[in-house]
Amino acid sequence: MNRLDTFIAMLAASAFYGLGAGALLPALLTWMLNQVQSDRHSAATTFYNVLDIGTSTSILVFGTVAGEIGFTRMFGWIAAIMGVFLLLAVIQYRCKDDVAVVLDEIRDAD
Repeated sequence: MNRLDTFIAMLAASAFYGLGAGALLPALLTWMLNQVQSDRHSAATTFYNVLDIGTSTSILVFGTVAGEIGFTRMFGWIAAIMGVFLLLAVIQYRCKDDVAVVLDEIRDAD
């Protein structure tokens, strides 16, 4: 593959990514705002904005890391980190009802 084909493929991939993100992210914000009470809209919007900050920061951080350790090892580390967060999300989901019961008991005690 010559450089022009690679560049055109990268532009095409970037265009599709942009179209997908442009369609998905506003829908995500609308969904989030519909899920929370109106007095929590600012918190939901803050969470939404942190997604952009995280994406921008990760490009810089992981680009530097990939330059040092290589793409394969970097994606291995990212997969491991995502696995940890997935495990934490499952634990939180399973403990959600227990936490609600404890919080109700604390409120009733006051």
